[in-house]
Amino acid sequence: MYPADSVLLGARQLLGTMMSPDIVPSEFTMQSPAHPNWEGTGSDQARIAGSRLDSKRREMREAHRTVADVLTQSQQVLFDARQAVEAADVAWQQDKAMLEPYAQTARGYATLMKVGQRTINEVTDLINKTVRQYESLAEEVFAAAKALPKSDGSEGGARSSGSESGQVSESGNRSAVQMVSSETSQSGAGSSGTGPRVPPSIVGTPRPVWPNGVPKV
Repeated sequence: MYPADSVLLGARQLLGTMMSPDIVPSEFTMQSPAHPNWEGTGSDQARIAGSRLDSKRREMREAHRTVADVLTQSQQVLFDARQAVEAADVAWQQDKAMLEPYAQTARGYATLMKVGQRTINEVTDLINKTVRQYESLAEEVFAAAKALPKSDGSEGGARSSGSESGQVSESGNRSAVQMVSSETSQSGAGSSGTGPRVPPSIVGTPRPVWPNGVPKV
């Protein structure tokens, strides 16, 4: 297995096979029921409370709509990422099938490794892009949750500070790339000794040699 094969496998595992959940339809009523035709302090308080409830319902419907839109977008992000990984894999398999017969020559081997590195870069960029898209969608969910009314009538709950959010974002981005390329450094020799070794410029392994022990150029 070449490094590009390992990266493609890692990308598939990272993206998974399931789809994002569908949003549950909103069950919020449009407004409070009409008050009975009666006068007095109790009636006034009831009307005020009803007006406040209507306002809270509107806020909750808006948050529900925002999250529904985010889930729809997240499904598209995931679909696009999977399609892009599959396209990269198809292109790499075609290039590998064409170039591998010539990999026993220095020039053919270098060309194969160059094409493989291009595939690695393409998939890594794709995963980084997908992470950024999910981060942006998560920000929309946080904003919608923050705007939700509390049961005590106060403003919506506060979220973590910007510095903490940035640390999580940076950590998540870094982890995603590591998950995709973690096996690259372990795949230099191919499966069961088959296939050419990977040059140290890619994975840092010792200088590759031919089966007869002669170092490759």
